[in-house]
Amino acid sequence: MRQQTVTPDALIFLFLELQKQVQWLLKGLQNNAPESINKSQTRTAYINNYLNQLGAELATLSQPISWAQLGFHGQQASQQISTLARLAQSKSVKIEASKARLKSLKNTLSLTDSLLQSLIETLKQPGTPVTSVNRVKSQLHQLELFSVKQPDTINEYKLTLCLAQLTAQLSQLAERITHLQVGIHSQPEQLRAVQATLAQIESDTLSTDTNEFQLETLAHTKSGCVISKVAAQHEPGAPLGVVKQGQRIKIKQEKNQFARWQDYAPDLVPDLYGYHRDGDQAALFVEFLDGIRLDHWLTQAKPKGYLASLALVCERLESLWLNQSKPLPKEGASGFMPQLDARLNDVWHVHANFKKEWHQLGALKGIKLRQLIKQAHKLEQELMPQKHYFCHGDLNLDNVLFRPDDQQIFLVDLHRSGYHDYLQDIAVLMVSHFRLQVYDTEHRQLIGQSMRQLYQFAQNFADSQGDPFIHPRLALGLARSFITSTRFVLDETHARALFDRGRLLLTLLLDYASIKDPADFRIDTEIFYGPY
Repeated sequence: MRQQTVTPDALIFLFLELQKQVQWLLKGLQNNAPESINKSQTRTAYINNYLNQLGAELATLSQPISWAQLGFHGQQASQQISTLARLAQSKSVKIEASKARLKSLKNTLSLTDSLLQSLIETLKQPGTPVTSVNRVKSQLHQLELFSVKQPDTINEYKLTLCLAQLTAQLSQLAERITHLQVGIHSQPEQLRAVQATLAQIESDTLSTDTNEFQLETLAHTKSGCVISKVAAQHEPGAPLGVVKQGQRIKIKQEKNQFARWQDYAPDLVPDLYGYHRDGDQAALFVEFLDGIRLDHWLTQAKPKGYLASLALVCERLESLWLNQSKPLPKEGASGFMPQLDARLNDVWHVHANFKKEWHQLGALKGIKLRQLIKQAHKLEQELMPQKHYFCHGDLNLDNVLFRPDDQQIFLVDLHRSGYHDYLQDIAVLMVSHFRLQVYDTEHRQLIGQSMRQLYQFAQNFADSQGDPFIHPRLALGLARSFITSTRFVLDETHARALFDRGRLLLTLLLDYASIKDPADFRIDTEIFYGPY
């Protein structure tokens, strides 16, 4: 039997995002880079998202009070870091704060980064070694020393007070790792967003009073958005629609994509009812689609008819691509390898040990992963398709709905839609199958069959389009998705299975292309099965 993670995944991801928030702020201060400080601020939406996920799981967890309080203190620490970022960006602080005070702030953030790393390592382990506890106590003591320095000006006082409050929250995290009180996060801004978007719908019977309808959380996206079903209090079984609330830039991107989908394939996406923005947050109110997500269907005990539904997805994608394509832009395309390279630090942030290990396979012995990516990108530039096709852009299983009654397919989470290599959608969809954390033989067999079916579909479409490099380019797309997917998987064994397959594909392709025509390369479908 597999060893289960003791700490809820949502809580560990919350602390990983908190650590990113600290690291981006520290980088911004060290390099005088406002864009890095702004990136630090964007992590708060992800932290709130993971706190909501944790809250939704509490009823199924042992020691729910302890986990809830950990999440609460993590969010409170995030708020203090956001305040520090705003203070650091204010002109008055930049003028008044002494070099010594700013150096102290940077030292404090560096210590906070180290402390969070220790806490994350502790949470990942079933037991807490004495050495780990002592290290945390030592780091806390150093933080407390920094937080008691006397300020000289009012702005330095604000910084000192904020640092002291941050230290207090981190102290709570460290000291109450298993004995904490309940603290569940709510999002009143969601209710305001629903009220505002409902107000845009012309209806004499629909009230916009938030007391007259209810929200039921459906999902939390990896991009930090919350998706909720909206229904009237007196008729909860008849949903009015779905509200998606999150960072304004992402929500606005999705709003813009809705118009394109309504032109290209209106029956594949929900209707858009309204849009509302509030500061750096925004919300979309869209049609409620009564269907089952493909990941939910596939992980059922007996997922009968799944391959037939997947064939229907392929049929709809092919129809869309054939009707919406355009020549490759003159400046070319970035390809899969730059995407992989850009996300590698996020992978190592979750799985630091992956950075230390490199495999020796074939003729490319001892080559570090970044060097493999660099070589693969050079090859990739010779494999580009002649056309780009209108794609979903993030075609994970949880973004595809199937309605069995009328055999209808729907696509959601549209903000990354655009003209891409069609293998973008294929690679993401294939690896989202493999990433599913189900391990019985029947499900892993079905996952492998599904990936083979998608591979065959891609090959057939490539033949119809005269695309000779489908196999090596898909290998690069799969490698990208296998490796980057590990940042969403805490289970070390499963993440290793993903990571190793991605690296193996890069190694085999480069090894093959060094002596033969890359167009003749073929992917060994055995890698679709497993994961071990």
